[in-house]
Amino acid sequence: MPLVVAEPAAAYAERPRLVIDASVVAAALFDEIGAEAALSWMRGRRLCAPHLLDCEVANVALTKMRRGFDAGAVRVVVTLHELQPLLHFA
Repeated sequence: MPLVVAEPAAAYAERPRLVIDASVVAAALFDEIGAEAALSWMRGRRLCAPHLLDCEVANVALTKMRRGFDAGAVRVVVTLHELQPLLHFA
């Protein structure tokens, strides 16, 4: 006889949570060393982040612009703003 479970699978079992910080997001957004690893960690996960993540990433973008990194770094802030609905701030 098959096992019948009346409750749906827990949300964390389907998409485990992963707490990310600005360094992981910056690596992925700016295609830094470790970007592929960062993306693979985040793929398929429910992302949780500190409530200041957007400010921290904006600071990284501004610092990179001041140091001569691609001026398109400002787009990162816009991209992060678009991702906010997917993040669960802790």
